[in-house]
Amino acid sequence: MFTKDGLLAAVALALARSVPEVVVKLGAGRRGLGLGDEVRPVPAVTTGVVDTTGAGDGFAAGLLAARLAGADIDAALHAAVRLGAVAVGRVGGPPTGVAPGVAGPS
Repeated sequence: MFTKDGLLAAVALALARSVPEVVVKLGAGRRGLGLGDEVRPVPAVTTGVVDTTGAGDGFAAGLLAARLAGADIDAALHAAVRLGAVAVGRVGGPPTGVAPGVAGPS
């Protein structure tokens, strides 16, 4: 019988046999990475939580942006955790501003 974290770790390891990197988010305070036959925990950043909307999107954006910029996986995971922490420190949902060239809400 697996615990929730044990099951997620097992899934990450199984997927990592087919793809080079698997990231499993384990909830507030814990993140994990499956890389080959290894699982590495990544500590969360302590922050004030205003709204959890967008936390996962911020995490994914930080991870992908860092990897595309050439960061190794450890640096990218830490960037992901930091950006996720920024996201929860703000009200999520509707945008507070609109990027140039992007239509805003009607």
